[in-house]
Amino acid sequence: MLWEGERDADQGRASLLTRAELQAYCGNEDAALCLIAELDPGSPSLALVRARVAASRGDWESALRWANHANGDGAVRTRALQVAARATIELGRMTEASELFDDIEEPSPEAGLLRAHTVDGDVAEALTQAAHDASRDGAARIAAEAWTDLALLCQKRNDDEGMRKATMRAVGLWDDLAMTLPPPLRTGFWSDVRRQSVRTGAKRPKGRASAPPGKGLRPLLVSLRRLASERDLSKLLDLITDGAVALSGAERGFVLLVDDKGKLETRTIRGAEEQLGRQTAAFSRSIAETVLIDGEPVVTVDAAQDARVQDYMSVHQLMLKSVACMPIETRGRTWGVLYLEHRSARGRFSGTDLSMLRAFADQAAIAIETAHLLERVESQKRDLEHANEALQDANVRLEDRLHGQSEALEQTRREIVRLQGSTAAGDRWGLVGVSEEMQRVYEVLGRVAINEVPVVITGESGTGKELVASAIHRGSARADGPYVSLSCGAIPEGLLESELFGHVAGAFTGAARGRAGVFIQANGGTLFMDEIADMPPRMQLDLLRVLQECRVRPVGSADEKPVDVRVITASKRPLRELIDEGRLREDLYYRLAVVELELPPLRERRADIPLLCDHFLRRIAKERGEPKKRLSRSAVRRLAAHDFPGNVRELEHLLVNATVFATGGTIDAEQLAIEEMPLPKRAERDVSNYRHFKEAERDRILDALNAHGWNRAQAARSLGMARRTFYRRLKQHGIELPQGKG
Repeated sequence: MLWEGERDADQGRASLLTRAELQAYCGNEDAALCLIAELDPGSPSLALVRARVAASRGDWESALRWANHANGDGAVRTRALQVAARATIELGRMTEASELFDDIEEPSPEAGLLRAHTVDGDVAEALTQAAHDASRDGAARIAAEAWTDLALLCQKRNDDEGMRKATMRAVGLWDDLAMTLPPPLRTGFWSDVRRQSVRTGAKRPKGRASAPPGKGLRPLLVSLRRLASERDLSKLLDLITDGAVALSGAERGFVLLVDDKGKLETRTIRGAEEQLGRQTAAFSRSIAETVLIDGEPVVTVDAAQDARVQDYMSVHQLMLKSVACMPIETRGRTWGVLYLEHRSARGRFSGTDLSMLRAFADQAAIAIETAHLLERVESQKRDLEHANEALQDANVRLEDRLHGQSEALEQTRREIVRLQGSTAAGDRWGLVGVSEEMQRVYEVLGRVAINEVPVVITGESGTGKELVASAIHRGSARADGPYVSLSCGAIPEGLLESELFGHVAGAFTGAARGRAGVFIQANGGTLFMDEIADMPPRMQLDLLRVLQECRVRPVGSADEKPVDVRVITASKRPLRELIDEGRLREDLYYRLAVVELELPPLRERRADIPLLCDHFLRRIAKERGEPKKRLSRSAVRRLAAHDFPGNVRELEHLLVNATVFATGGTIDAEQLAIEEMPLPKRAERDVSNYRHFKEAERDRILDALNAHGWNRAQAARSLGMARRTFYRRLKQHGIELPQGKG
């Protein structure tokens, strides 16, 4: 815990020093010194903060001394070396700065900027390249530093134009950076000595005349104030042209903006004394387009003698003397050009006028950009208002459409609640279905599962009798015991006794080892006996004895074994009918059928067909590891119209078959192995009881065989039956193939 406390303290101290260094860099010297007041004075990070504070004040000797004290490692050492290199450059110690560069191991945009001061060639060119490289790499702060260095260098070289360009770029970048800072950091940003000097402008060299304050500066400020207050683009262009003519004393002034096709379009024309007529509206388009393309101003004292423009036909046709044309550009976009001319006086635009006009053109570009942005905002506002009106109209129409449907929604909600409850009941028993018929099944299951009573399950083949028996076992107190299933009709009569009660070794030929019967296997659990009516009469008597005495005697053994088994039986036909036919002992019936649960056929619960389809398709997809297929509307309609003599088992068979032959993700009706066969008149009879239903089934099988030339495979496929089920039906109905068929 002590180590964790020390680590937290170190992290807090590092965060504090980082904040202090940031405050110092942003010019908030007092805030930076206050943050480090109580820290260890020997800390390298603290020395770096003091170096930043000294650099912000322009005390480069102190900045160098504190940077040398910050002899830590990692990022602190690198930043300290950069501050020291900047201090030596400002002090003019270029050799010492070069030696410090050798210690800076990690290359960075800031290191590249500092190295530009010590190149053998043109430092101005190196600083310009460093600024462009920093902008390209997204290092806006380094780019601003580079343009600041270039502006101060141009000041020393008396390069007014270069200084103006670099200053504009530097101030623009610094302004952008200042706006990204939170207010606490922004307050002292411009107090930094280098940023302050570039913002206020470098001092003009001695011996050079400046424009009289009352004559040049005041009109400029008035014009700029007017530009800043005007938002209408048309009026703004008039103010720009009037202001340029007034400031320069030009004979004519034009504002030319770039149209949608990229060509210059005359927007305003002004004269110094009076409004110009149509006959004096001509200008040198060649000069204007040159400025637009190059992005550099063109100023000539005598156009006819200037090698740059004397070849332009318009210069001679218009008899131009003095021309000043400069781009109107901001943030990398050129809006157009400001064109001024004097046709009678040479040398009309002096160097002072040019600097003032460039500043005026730059501010005009900002005003034009602002006006365009406001126009766009107004346009978007109008679009939003129209969209809002359209949305309100749509809401009214929607409310009209929804009006009166609350009862339908409430009914739907009640239906959803009912279906959710039904689905939950089905999930409990592992069954699928929400129909009223299945709800009755769930209700009976809930009662018989918790009561130890014998249950007989009746229903057609494929209705899920064994699933229901398994559900009863899982919901009973015997759920932890074994569950054993036996199909009485699938075992030969000679082996049924051994299968039921077991046998000892040597009990009969081939009985090399003893074997426990299903009663012994299911001891403590549940025994499910399917097709109980297929059990021979003698075995019915033995079964009755076991149910009465709860003891079994394996074949060949003289000893009886006690058993505790719950018996659940199943039959396709009601047991009462089997008693009437003499196929089931009545006393055995009373032992087996304490509760009789009848499962509905699928044709009587068609509402469950979509749920069953979804269940089977989901399971098939999971078993095959492939995306789940879906049924088309036509396929759903075809399934809903089918009678499903094979019930749920037939539906599953159809879907398995369809997923094999479906080429895409959708199963169409044509891919379902259901052949539409109109039933003959003899099949259209009352099938309300089992006997009539079986007769109808026999007629339908005969019709299918006749329709397919007694080809059993095709007939089974047309009825949607599995081949083994179809063959069993043939045997049950006593249908034999004619000679020469099959």
